[in-house]
Amino acid sequence: MTMTRPTSPASTAAPGRPAERIDTQSKAFAGWLTASFVWMFLALALTGVVGWFTLTNEAILERVAGLYLPIIIVQLVIGFGLGLAITRISATIATLLFFVYAATMGATIAVIIWAMGYSTTTVVSAAAAAGGMFGGAAIYGLVTRRNLATMAGYLVMALIGIIIASVVNIFIGWETLNFIISVVGVVVFTGLTAYTVQQIATGRLAAWLGPDKSAIFGAFQLYLNAINLFLYFLRIFGGNR
Repeated sequence: MTMTRPTSPASTAAPGRPAERIDTQSKAFAGWLTASFVWMFLALALTGVVGWFTLTNEAILERVAGLYLPIIIVQLVIGFGLGLAITRISATIATLLFFVYAATMGATIAVIIWAMGYSTTTVVSAAAAAGGMFGGAAIYGLVTRRNLATMAGYLVMALIGIIIASVVNIFIGWETLNFIISVVGVVVFTGLTAYTVQQIATGRLAAWLGPDKSAIFGAFQLYLNAINLFLYFLRIFGGNR
């Protein structure tokens, strides 16, 4: 997927008034990043509410557990669908799909916590660690002058390796490999968080998708990074059960 690199502020500044042009473009970039974070936090809040509601209602929890596989399939379809069709669907549809994904994720996380017997302390610790790692990576992606696009390519390859190793480990059940996968997963999604923030903050995502859809798609990518960080920390703190 090729992204059009936005023209730099210095090269587009109007003669005699470069400072105003730079300031206007900087505000636009900040606005896109803010919008992405707002949508992300709303989605995380929805995930948290649905997760808590599911965990505290035994009948609903059992029903969701029985539908766990179909829900996972729906999530995969939405996730891949957004990535492949984001240029062709409207911002409204993208937003709707994003929040359906967030709601179903809350239900599946509740099932994971219940099935694996994770304690409240483990869940809170994982959430705190994920939040801290996510925040640090986001700040780095915002302030660094290094182009993280090259790093992102290696991270995607590492992510593919994680998926393959996870599938293999389903059959061999090696706890040490589980721990290694979890640690590598934290590293990968920390790096992807920094990369995503840079893509939004520099306007590259908006140049590709336009302001409205870039805010939603950027929020979706940030959301996925945050959720995966939480899940991997949950496995680490919960003894990779």
